[in-house]
Amino acid sequence: MALSSVHIPLQAFTHKDILLNNSPEQIGEDDTATIVYSGEIDNSGNTAAVYLKLYDSVGAPAVGTAVPEMVLKVAAGEKRPFTLMNSDGTAWTSPAGTTELWAACVTTGGTAGTTSPTNAVKATFHTD
Repeated sequence: MALSSVHIPLQAFTHKDILLNNSPEQIGEDDTATIVYSGEIDNSGNTAAVYLKLYDSVGAPAVGTAVPEMVLKVAAGEKRPFTLMNSDGTAWTSPAGTTELWAACVTTGGTAGTTSPTNAVKATFHTD
C-alpha cells in the first residue's frame, strides 16, 4: 500500500459556507482565479445520496445542460470532507479572468441530473 501526504499551505483561507440545491451558487469572485483547497459536504439532512457538481462558467451554468468540471457523490446522511488537487499536486484553480467557479447539488450524477435534494446541502469551501 502506497501512502501519500497532501500539504496544504498554512495561510488564511476564506471559509465560505453555502446551502446548495439545483440552483448554482458562486464559490469565488467574478472574473478572478479562485483556488479551492478543501472543504466539506454535509448531506446529513437527506435520506438519499446527493451529487455536488462543480462548474467553471462565465455566469451561472445551466444545471442539467452544462457539463460539470467535477462531480462528487455524498451518501445519504453523510458528511464528506474533500481536498481538490490537480495532477501536479497543486490546488484546483479556475482560469483567471475567463470563468468563475460555481456549485450545485442534485440527486443524480452526470450532466443531466437536475432534481434538488429534499433538504438543502451545506457545503463549506476553503479558498484563497
